[in-house]
Parts: sequence; structure tokens; C-alpha cells
Amino acid sequence: MPREKLLIIGRRLCEKPFSQLDLRWQAVDKQVGRCTKNVRPLAMALDYDSSSANSPWLAALRWMESIFASRQQLSRRPLDEIPENTIPKRLRAYLLNFDQDGNPVSLRGERYEFWVYRQLRKRLDVGDIYVDDSVQHRLFADELVAPERKAEALKELDIPWLRQLIDATLDALFAELDTLWRSFGRELRLGKLKHLEYDPVKKTLTWHRPKANRDDALQKGFYSKVAACDIADVFRFVDEQCCFLEAMTPLQPRYAKKIADKDSLMAVIIAQAMNYGNLKMAETSDIPYYVLEATHQQHLRLATLKAANDRISNFIARLPIFPYYSFDL
Repeated sequence: MPREKLLIIGRRLCEKPFSQLDLRWQAVDKQVGRCTKNVRPLAMALDYDSSSANSPWLAALRWMESIFASRQQLSRRPLDEIPENTIPKRLRAYLLNFDQDGNPVSLRGERYEFWVYRQLRKRLDVGDIYVDDSVQHRLFADELVAPERKAEALKELDIPWLRQLIDATLDALFAELDTLWRSFGRELRLGKLKHLEYDPVKKTLTWHRPKANRDDALQKGFYSKVAACDIADVFRFVDEQCCFLEAMTPLQPRYAKKIADKDSLMAVIIAQAMNYGNLKMAETSDIPYYVLEATHQQHLRLATLKAANDRISNFIARLPIFPYYSFDL
């Protein structure tokens, strides 16, 4: 090994590699300006409350509000002012600055602010923190019916099983469950459930994947009755039924000179699906390479592919034969 290469490898072995957490906080540092400009005014303007009495994240938010109101920085405040239980041990190295002896000396304000906002978002989603004048993040108790209005609310729902006694409902459910268990046991003893095996010693059921039908003659006989059809004709037929190619919108619709024609879209989709490439497709078709490449860059991305797939799936679900499909065993 040459000396220069040996030194480079030795230096890499001596240096501490970056962890995934390091890279995440580096990405946060790059978005500090956007967080300060967009998230901070929103967080300071909303009126948060919590179902728990002493929420550390609300205390951290109130602390930051007082500091920002006096036009000060979080990094210049003493560490004993930081609300308790808001800096976990695993993140102390990322949220605090340390001296040469390893003692914390100051707070990394931008990172701490982002950390608090992220915890607020998580607790809003689970309902631990709520906003009274919100639609999606209100207190869960606000969605419940008052006890004195229970009879009126149940009457408005008009649910049949609510009009009978709970004992009768439970008896009917137990009877249905007993019927299902008896039917299951009968089919298991007759050997109809090929995917289940019962061990009488251990008294356990073992599930295994059913074996596929490997009858090649049956497969060939079925497909021999199906007429051959060009893939482009299949594309056109499906597009006539559900217009899935219209979901392939351009990335920059304002600056797009023209809407991509369906032939170019079909050619690009086939080229990518078959790992053929736009260049090979241009050589074997009458569509120039630059047209295929521009169509690929403008129209083929994850969002448009999902939208087109949703149109096809929704159309299949509306077909009369769809209820007869069986996705279970």
C-alpha cells in the first residue's frame, strides 16, 4: 500500500465517525433561520394547555416566551434556568456546550428551541398538549358528550343494538362466537384448513403458507385462451377507463411549455419499468431522446406515480367483480 494511502486510512481509523444523530443535528443547524422566522411566531402566538399538571414542555415554552419577549438569547441564560426534564441524557452532548473538563457551560439555544418545538408537535398529536381554539388538537374531553345529554345523543345516533339490553347483546355475540368456533373446529378436523396444523401434544396451532398450484399444464391452458395484446394498447385501454395518465402532472406547471403527450409518458414508464432506459427507448422508437428525458424529469416522480396508482386502484375497486376477489386465505 502506498504511503499516502496508508496515512489516509490511518487518519480515518483514528477519527471518530459521524453517527446518524450527528448528521440529524447538523441538518437542524442549517434550518435555524427558517425555524426562527416561521415556527417561533406561531409557537409564541398559540395558547397551549396540557392535561397533565406539570408539563415540562409547557414550562420550557413559557420560559422561552419570557426570554424572547425581553429580546435575549437562550444561549446567554444560565443553565439552572432551564426547565427540568427537558434535556435527556442522550442529547446533552448535542444541546449543551462543554469546557475542556467536560462540564456544561452554556446552552445551544437554536437546537434547544427546535427540540422543544418538536416535543410540542409530538404531544399535540397524542393529545397530551392541546389548543382550545383548535379544530384538530382540542382537549379529548371536549369531544365527549356530557352525562346529562347521553340519552338524547344515543337517541339521535339511532343505532339498533343500543335500543336493547346489554345482556341480550352479549348473549347474541357469545352465540355467534360459539358458532364460529364450532365451525372452525369441524373444518380443522375434516382437514379443510390446509394452512393450519394442530399439535395434540403441545396443543398448539401452527400456520404455514399454503402451497401454490404448480400444475404447469393448467397454467398454460389458461393463458393459451387469452389473446396476445400489445402493452401500449393495454396502457391506452386503462387510461380510457380511469385517466391515470392525467395524474402525471409536470413538476413546474407554470414554466412547462406544453403538456406531455401520452405516447411519451407511456414510453418513459415502460422504459423505467423494464429497466430499459430512455436512450434505448429513443433508439427503438420514433420519440427523440430529449423528449423522453424531459418527460421523465418533469412528470415521473413518487407523488405522480402514487396518484396514478390510486386512480387505477380506485377504478378496480368500483368494478362489479371486485367484491368476489378474496384477499384472505
